[in-house]
Amino acid sequence: GTYGVTETNRVRRALRELDLEEKTILVIGSERPWLEACLLEAAAFHIVTIEYATITSTHPQVSTLTPSEARARWLDGSLPAFDAVVSF
Repeated sequence: GTYGVTETNRVRRALRELDLEEKTILVIGSERPWLEACLLEAAAFHIVTIEYATITSTHPQVSTLTPSEARARWLDGSLPAFDAVVSF
C-alpha cells in the first residue's frame, strides 16, 4: 500500500475483523487501489471509489466515479446505498 507494509498490514487485519461479505463499500480518495485490494481480500461484495482523477477499473467488483459523476448519480437516484465508507 501507499503507507508501507506495516500500516497496510494493520488495515488488512482490521478489515478482516469486519463482516464485509455481501457488503457494498464506498472508498473516498484512492488513486492507487491498495485499499480496494485490501477490501476485496476481506470479502467485500462491491467497492465504489470516488476520486477526483478519472480511474479505469477492469475488476468486476470495483467501480469508480468522479465526484461530479457521484453527485449526478445521487441526484438521479442511481447511486447505490453503501454499507460502509472507508478512507485512509
